[in-house]
Amino acid sequence: MVRKLAVPMGVVINSCTIGDNEVSKYCKEEGIPILMTFPWDRRIAEQYSAGRLVLQNLREYRENYMTLIKNIKLEISRHETADCN
Repeated sequence: MVRKLAVPMGVVINSCTIGDNEVSKYCKEEGIPILMTFPWDRRIAEQYSAGRLVLQNLREYRENYMTLIKNIKLEISRHETADCN
């Protein structure tokens, strides 16, 4: 659907575990950029289930989120540049 609408897309892999690379493999085959991969961490699940923001309560993930934001901006600018050509 996203391709038919010609909307930029990317994937964030959540709860990634060692040896589970099916999503990564699919994205690579389809040319879909992986913007960020978050590891499986029970503390993240606990924050979500309690309705809390991970970034506020697990500060060690701050850099991950900043990288994600940077990757989203790069992907947007890449598509904007392609649209101009």
